[in-house]
Parts: sequence; structure tokens; C-alpha cells
Amino acid sequence: IKISRSEIEVAADTKFASIFLDPRLLFLTEKFYIAADSGHDFFDACVYRALMFSQAIATIISDYCAIYRLRYWIDADMLDWNNLSENPRAVDLLAANPKRINWLRLSSNTRAIELMRGNIEKLVWSKISANPGAIRLLEEYEKMIVWFSISANPEATHILTENPMRINWMRLSLNPGAIELIKLNLDKISWDHLSSNPAAIPILLRYPNKINWLWLSNNPRADEILNATRRTMN
Repeated sequence: IKISRSEIEVAADTKFASIFLDPRLLFLTEKFYIAADSGHDFFDACVYRALMFSQAIATIISDYCAIYRLRYWIDADMLDWNNLSENPRAVDLLAANPKRINWLRLSSNTRAIELMRGNIEKLVWSKISANPGAIRLLEEYEKMIVWFSISANPEATHILTENPMRINWMRLSLNPGAIELIKLNLDKISWDHLSSNPAAIPILLRYPNKINWLWLSNNPRADEILNATRRTMN
């Protein structure tokens, strides 16, 4: 499949109609154009692979393959570079405009790790420590970890397991990725914070007397607790 910039923008040629109608390839029309000189062989492979998988998997593939550029009519000076610095899809644009980066906000950007690696001295490590996409960086610079922040990082369970004395158990109680670690340390956790953890429903169902119902109100899976309680009462 050969797709040029004009074909992506217009999508008028009937031989490409099936591509744009396939929900797994909606990213071609939703995302910024991919220029004709951006490397067809690589992009063609991505399109082929996307067709082989479900929409969810295809989205991951397209996110990896896509080249994001500003449309020609967008004035870069009008952009909010503070917010843009946290946008995972703006990494290439940020790399091309390093003087405009807000490093506090970029430190929370889950796709900007390579950009971060070249600017270690500018990073805000409390944000990096909480960034699920920065695990490799945290493994490389363990001395820079802010343990309060990383305790709530769902991708950092292996680091936390290796450093139990440094865990902030209140923050860990909020961590949806640390349920197995929480199960092994029920005497240390904060039940208030655990009550709002959407991954902790099985634990909360097992210890209903520990639930903080006010905090549970913030839990997106609270209905499972409420339904179980209702059945028990009936």
C-alpha cells in the first residue's frame, strides 16, 4: 500500500476507500498527515501490521508509527507550549523546539523519555518518579528517585518490591499496579486511600469493615462494592 500526503489528506481515490473505512486504520484520517518523504517502506509495514490486529492493537501500532507535524496553517507562536510539553504526541515538535519546552511539564510526558535522557539536569524528578513511561530512566538513575512519587507509579512495582523500606504506604495504597505488593502488606497500607483504588475491589470485598465509604465514592468501580453490599443486606 503506497500512500502519499495528498492521498492521506483528500482520500478521494477509490482504491484507498477501504483503507479509510477500516476502523483499525482511522488513525490515517484522524492524525496529522504523514509526508510522502517520511519513509514509505516503514509506514507501509505499519499499515499492513495494523490490518492484522484488533483496533486496540492497531492503535498502539499507529501511535508508534505516526509522524506528528503541525498543519501548515497553524502558527507555532500561538501554541501553549506549557501544556504542549506534556502532550505525548508532541514529542517530535518539542524536540525541534527545545527552548520552548516546559521541563516541569515534560517530566510527566510518557513518550518523551529519549528527549529527557539528553537533558537530565533539566528534569523534575518528583514528576519523573511518578511517570509510568519513565521506568527505564528511573532504573538508570535510581539515586534520583523521589520515593513518595514513585510509590504511586503503576509501572514501578518491581522497583518498589526491591526497596520496601523506602515505600510510602499511603501513596502505594492508591497504586493500581501494586495490588500484589499491597496484599502482602495489609498491616502497612492506608485503608482510606485503598478505598479509592479501582484495582483493590477484591481486597475491599474481603474486608468490608475496613472500607472508607467517603473515599470509596471516588472509586470508579464502587458499584461492585455497592452491589455486593446490597446482596448481603437482602
